[in-house]
Amino acid sequence: MRQDSTISMVSSAKSFAIRKYILPCGMTRKDVITIVGFLLFILGFTAITLSLVGIKWSFLAWMDRISTLFGFVAKILMIIAGIVMVAMTRMKQD
Repeated sequence: MRQDSTISMVSSAKSFAIRKYILPCGMTRKDVITIVGFLLFILGFTAITLSLVGIKWSFLAWMDRISTLFGFVAKILMIIAGIVMVAMTRMKQD
């Protein structure tokens, strides 16, 4: 009897460990980090590209209000962070 309860506890612990990495929509943490990294890259890239023409994303305009240099560096950091996030999540783990 004792062995059966131990096996059921181990199997329930394994299923919990597997389930905690899957979000309700069926995506894993790696998928979410990849999407966030991709969005950071796209937002940073389009913000720099649009600023060349004189257009700004309204929700990123606060960066340029502090300083133009700060806004540019923050957008470059967004692009770099997005690339790093996507690259790190897509690497194979040893």
